[in-house]
Amino acid sequence: MRKMLFILSSKAGKTEFDINEKDIEKIYNKKDFEENVQIIRTSYENHATDAAKAFIEKYKNHKKTIIVGGGDGSLNEICNVIYENDLENTSLGLIPMGTGNDFSKNFSYKIFKVESLLNLKEKKIDLIKVNDKVGINVLSLGFDTVVLEKAYEYLDKNPSLGKKAYFF
Repeated sequence: MRKMLFILSSKAGKTEFDINEKDIEKIYNKKDFEENVQIIRTSYENHATDAAKAFIEKYKNHKKTIIVGGGDGSLNEICNVIYENDLENTSLGLIPMGTGNDFSKNFSYKIFKVESLLNLKEKKIDLIKVNDKVGINVLSLGFDTVVLEKAYEYLDKNPSLGKKAYFF
């Protein structure tokens, strides 16, 4: 079994996928879980980056997967860590637990269950490079950026809005 790190974003918005540590633990047998799976829930700014870098360094010569339980921001953050540190041996997965989840709209999550994580399939994708950073799904400027900033303002005042913040 490959080494796996689950990064669950504490800042992710409300979504139909409310997966937690216990849900992930249940799908693995105890031995596989203890030897090959790590789960962190972010608790400070850049925690996801720190955890991903440490995981990649620890398992430098192993095939490994980092699964992000979060939104586009978390996904992009970890995409950059992998791009900069170990693109050859590290794959990236997503459980769409963010507010907008734009990247996940490229795939079908209609039948997603946490048990699906036991049968991962790797596929190469294109990245967008701007200056020294990569993006995994979109590059936004102008109006789209203003909408995002406003949505975050609404979410700061009322986190239960979730995806509805974009409509406002």
